[in-house]
Amino acid sequence: DDNEIKLDETADRRPINPYGASKVAADAMAHCYSHLHNMNVSLIRIFSAYGPRGRPDMIPRILVESIVDDKPIRKFGDGTATRTWTYIS
Repeated sequence: DDNEIKLDETADRRPINPYGASKVAADAMAHCYSHLHNMNVSLIRIFSAYGPRGRPDMIPRILVESIVDDKPIRKFGDGTATRTWTYIS
């Protein structure tokens, strides 16, 4: 099962979609600039972000709209998973 594969920074990078490929490409560009221009480069990837410009298909908006519209909230998995969110204004 693919969900059992553990990934870390030493794992092979073989993306299977354009989004994943863009992340690998950004890493390669940063590495290249670092060596060509003798620069220290740090990449951060903000995930679990929410805020005014959040996408409508992301869970914070889905949850709020479900509560406001008095609709049931869909539970994924067994309900024990947690996530920390970052507010981006």
